[in-house]
Amino acid sequence: MPQTYNLEIHSLVRLAGNVTDAFTAALFLVDAQKPGQLVLKAFQSLSNNIIKAATIPVGHGLVGWVAKHERPTIAKNFQHDTTTLQFYSKDENIKSFAATPIFDQGRLIGVLSVDSKKQYVFTDKQAKILAELGETFARVISTSKKCIHLDEQAVDMGVLSEIAEMASRCESVSELTKMARLHSQSLIAHDYMVLAVRSPGDNEFHLLMVSDRGGDILEDKPLPLTHYRLGWVIHQARAIYLPSLDAPVIPGDKKKWGSFIGAPMLTNNVVGGAIGLLSRRKEAYRQSDLKSLNILAAIFASAFDSVYLRKKSVNIKPLDPVTGTITYRELLKKFDGMERNGAMAIIDLKSFTLVNEEFGFDGGDVALVELARRIESVIGDKGELSRFYGDKFIVVLPGLTKRQAGSILKDVADSIDSAPFHYMGVDAHITPVIGAAVCPENGHRAERLLFKAQRAADSARNTPGVRVLFYDDPDQPDSAHVKSVQ
Repeated sequence: MPQTYNLEIHSLVRLAGNVTDAFTAALFLVDAQKPGQLVLKAFQSLSNNIIKAATIPVGHGLVGWVAKHERPTIAKNFQHDTTTLQFYSKDENIKSFAATPIFDQGRLIGVLSVDSKKQYVFTDKQAKILAELGETFARVISTSKKCIHLDEQAVDMGVLSEIAEMASRCESVSELTKMARLHSQSLIAHDYMVLAVRSPGDNEFHLLMVSDRGGDILEDKPLPLTHYRLGWVIHQARAIYLPSLDAPVIPGDKKKWGSFIGAPMLTNNVVGGAIGLLSRRKEAYRQSDLKSLNILAAIFASAFDSVYLRKKSVNIKPLDPVTGTITYRELLKKFDGMERNGAMAIIDLKSFTLVNEEFGFDGGDVALVELARRIESVIGDKGELSRFYGDKFIVVLPGLTKRQAGSILKDVADSIDSAPFHYMGVDAHITPVIGAAVCPENGHRAERLLFKAQRAADSARNTPGVRVLFYDDPDQPDSAHVKSVQ
């Protein structure tokens, strides 16, 4: 399966776990070689006892029951040994369980499950959200099938994977459309981009963006499906390449264009929008560009689905409800306004699952609050802190050189692991690893710097004795070269 598929699958599993406040969220897919068997494809869990290669025969256990009967289930007072679920190696004292089947065009393709250590935690509302997530999984899986056989001349996999990574992190329609404008140029050269999506409110298609290499963003502008080439792409649900133009692409555009390519954003054979690229030159595009645009449209189709689902399922507040820090989206907006020097860092906490086991979940939240306090006491007014998700934090240090940022991040690491965290008479030590990227050496856009900071953090986690690591690669964006701060 393409990397985009794995990215979206893991992102949606994390979303399922976060929205339902689950101890474990897991996705099982029907084994293509053994249709009577389910395979654990992805999971997010606070447990260290998940069987990563778990297989469950259809009809066995609660997950197998859902697959066999093709019906959702909720066990609000689960009283069995957790190992009976067949994907835990040890009992975890699970008290609630819910699962929903996943269908692709009426055919069962998998099961999505969540569980909790609290009784009666899954409500009918959460069951509905779980079912909607199951539908989104089906659309992502269906879309991915169209991306498996790629013409090697058609696709720059490095650029596509980077766009997919950035798209999966977007939390709003405006973020996603802005990202599309900024980064599609690196995949297919063009002079003008048009993007339309179906509005969830009125079920009509609207132009979300008209960009002229850094031009305007227009929202809520209706797009008739007749007389306009982008409307034709949506109405016919087909990609098109016009070496020369004989009709307007969108309403109100008076410019003369030479050529146009457009592709529908399809999810489960339903058109959710379209993306089009224009050039002033005639015959500016190749058939391979049209294939690349089809894949790009599939990426954005899944990304828009995820954004709309988040908007529908989660009431995003301006502050993180646990730590009280600014939301990561607002933090990135502030970073985009920075000039000249600056650094972005991801603070990843090793073995924080063990803290939750020692302190309990309430105590784990207390530890996160104390972590935020320690970090903020170090960075002071030199930067800003945000909780990214789970046990990850983001720090932005505007106006600082790499050396200055490295000194502060080393102090941050010292503040975390120099003293234990206390809760109800129990002590726990937390070891951080920090990955950082700097502006302008590693890029200017917040999403790109965040991606590189995560790469550096991943390298730090796998490098014994290193706590702070900088991404150090100004010329080769797809390499993970890093330098440590001693």
